[in-house]
Amino acid sequence: MFAGVFGGAWSFYLLFLLIAGGSAWELIKLLSDQDTNYLFNRKLIGTLLGIWPLLLYLVPTGGTLYSLDNLLFPVLLLFPIVVLLLTELLLQSTNPFRNIGNYLLTLIYVGFPFALLADIAFEAQYYDGWKVFGLLLLNWMNDTFAYLTGYFIGKTPFLPRISPKKTWEGTIGGILFTFLFAWVVSNWMSCYSTPQWLTIATIVAIFGTLGDLVESMLKRSVGVKDSGAILPGHGGFLDRFDSFIVLIPFVWIALKLLNFLNV
Repeated sequence: MFAGVFGGAWSFYLLFLLIAGGSAWELIKLLSDQDTNYLFNRKLIGTLLGIWPLLLYLVPTGGTLYSLDNLLFPVLLLFPIVVLLLTELLLQSTNPFRNIGNYLLTLIYVGFPFALLADIAFEAQYYDGWKVFGLLLLNWMNDTFAYLTGYFIGKTPFLPRISPKKTWEGTIGGILFTFLFAWVVSNWMSCYSTPQWLTIATIVAIFGTLGDLVESMLKRSVGVKDSGAILPGHGGFLDRFDSFIVLIPFVWIALKLLNFLNV
């Protein structure tokens, strides 16, 4: 992760293309019935859709990739729909619209957040690895200290139906340490102001926790413990980046608003 983030723009792209592709592959696998026809083909198509927005970010568009006045916008909007319709026609599925829903969820849940991460990293028209590392660091702090606080003093279940081991004490501990670390980071990394870092910490604490719960709900609904086994000790890509994926869009929106307000 450290080498990918600080190795430059291309190492960033390669790292997060790998993460996005791995996460999309696992998500399609979780959402699909294991006896579905052409399951490998469906996972492959879902993976391509998962990395598609980040790949599109490589296209030089004068900084208006997602703008309505961009000539590429109709293509960006219609291309996945055409691919999904053709896929289900060719693969002759018995549940075509369920499969299309799975693909669209993969595109929205995995694909677009990583494209927005690239937009954050290249906000000043050049790649800044510290912005990406700062987000990862706060997310890791929230996860780590929520776990540690819950392990030592956690007693009150948070959402036992979804995540039996998560407690209110652990959640609050994660939030407090995330804010504390955001203040420390604001005196160390100058890419954002202190109010911006504290705003990011708020989003990490809320939506990072939400992302973790959403993936736990998904795994519980299909009866699996981990989304995959490619990362020893962590499970799969989704297990490791579930909270990070969900918080990225909200960080992106908050930074746009703060920049607009000159905060």
